[in-house]
Amino acid sequence: MGPFAGWPAVKSQYMDTDTYVLNESGIGVWNPDRPENFELMKEARNLRIPEACLQCQEGAVLTWPVELILDLDPQVRVGMYSSYRDFLISTFFLHMGGRAYKDLIMDVTGQIKAAYPDSFSRFFINGYSHTITMSPEGANYEVDGISVYDWVGMLVNEHPAWDDLLE
Repeated sequence: MGPFAGWPAVKSQYMDTDTYVLNESGIGVWNPDRPENFELMKEARNLRIPEACLQCQEGAVLTWPVELILDLDPQVRVGMYSSYRDFLISTFFLHMGGRAYKDLIMDVTGQIKAAYPDSFSRFFINGYSHTITMSPEGANYEVDGISVYDWVGMLVNEHPAWDDLLE
């Protein structure tokens, strides 16, 4: 979720400019079976969650920065990259195994995609890699014949075919 923390500073300097955010792993979901971990994270970071974010209050997701940015700025486009079993997030941080993490990220990001179909898309791959550089082929990794590199290019060039690529 780091890119969303820096977005306000960038946007404040370039108010009338199109901006593009690539969130590479770290979608902002939490294990719904372990709400105590969410509470520990909020306390450790002195994090204040907006009351309007009901899912955030319940400890399920922390994607409100994505939705807030998409609500506030018609000039922003957000691309999200992840693997379905990101070993660092799903195993180490969330203690989620099997399909649980994949199901969670597909549900949460699917809701965002439904609400912002033209300004939000996902590039999700099979496997356990945490970042693009940790995936087997790096930015050359392809889904449906389109590499991560080309997909990011489509994002920043506002190509009309830029959309979800879900392996």
